[in-house]
Amino acid sequence: MKETLSSPWLGEQEGVAGDRTGIVGASRGGELALLAASLFPEVKAVVGYTPSGIIWEGIGDDGAPAWTYRGEAFPYR
Repeated sequence: MKETLSSPWLGEQEGVAGDRTGIVGASRGGELALLAASLFPEVKAVVGYTPSGIIWEGIGDDGAPAWTYRGEAFPYR
């Protein structure tokens, strides 16, 4: 099964162009929007409202990564 960002259900809805998914995120969500677009080719548009230009560690004192994919951490500062 091909891994995709959006569910098949969304692409089947009237008024949704399933082959042209766009995502929007602000702050940390902007980081996620940029990362998602780099991983999923169906994402054709990204709006990152005040995303960081680098990936920071997660919130807290344990030094955990902010973002992982398939159980692997994205490199961060």
